[in-house]
Amino acid sequence: NGMAGPRLVIELPLPVRRGVGAFDRGGVPDDTLRMLDESDWPGGMQQRFRALRPLIDRLLEGYNADFLGMLESPSDGLGVWSAENVTVSGIVTNATVPSFLKLASGGYGRRVLEPGHAMVAVNPMWTSGDDVGQLWERGLKERARDLLDAPWESLYVARVVRGARSGACGLLLRAYPHAWQLYACEDADDLSKGVGPRLLQSAERPSSEAVAAALSEHSSKKKREGGPRGFLSQFK
Repeated sequence: NGMAGPRLVIELPLPVRRGVGAFDRGGVPDDTLRMLDESDWPGGMQQRFRALRPLIDRLLEGYNADFLGMLESPSDGLGVWSAENVTVSGIVTNATVPSFLKLASGGYGRRVLEPGHAMVAVNPMWTSGDDVGQLWERGLKERARDLLDAPWESLYVARVVRGARSGACGLLLRAYPHAWQLYACEDADDLSKGVGPRLLQSAERPSSEAVAAALSEHSSKKKREGGPRGFLSQFK
């Protein structure tokens, strides 16, 4: 793919204003960081990008970065920023990987090919190179695997996660070069209420199975101790 420098990922929780989602949970202050579902984004990727852009703008303050615009339609949510030694993109999905490949290979400007130039993907939503394109697009899939499936270092992650069975939620944190840590969430609809105990710590990113197991065990422990049953219990 021609990339010459480090590949970095940043995952940020997005603030969502009341009344934006398909249903309003109510009682949640504006710009609260909270658990998000697809129903919270009726505007799709375009709405997600509108929430993300101010965060990236603030993140890049002091780096003399310029917002270059959208690589595709605004509805696809793939915007790009450029600074002297870094190119930042958000949000890359499987559908927009072809444009991301063109960006990474210098198709929109050869600065990305300079030695040491970093590529930073913010809140990427791609899965794997095999999921990109159609079955017969073997060349595209091969180039996508080279780019997406190669190591990307997580520079900073603050991600709200949820156990599929238990319904319990947690906050997965990582700030390079420190360890990955999983904390229990007290309230998935309002992270300002704080987090509970640390449930897991590891040098490598924990698998989804390990996260689910830790959340399930914590939920079961709270039930045995007579504590809250997790945030989904309020709907039962």
